[in-house]
Amino acid sequence: MALVKCEECSKEYSSTLAACPHCGYIRNSVHQQELARQIFEERRSQNEIFNTILLWLIVITVAGTVLFFIIMAGAFSALVS
Repeated sequence: MALVKCEECSKEYSSTLAACPHCGYIRNSVHQQELARQIFEERRSQNEIFNTILLWLIVITVAGTVLFFIIMAGAFSALVS
């Protein structure tokens, strides 16, 4: 067991601890970086799915609106003539 110096408060604590007991600063480790990368990838994947669904909803809404106005214009011109 070695002592490490906290990057935040500069106090020493045991290297077996993941966080400084004095200020709560979490040491940067390879495991934590890998976990953060996995979380980032999962969120990016979820955002891509959400963006795709949102895009299709917008396309369907715009197409439906245009189609509605085309049908209404045809019905109006049939009434006028």
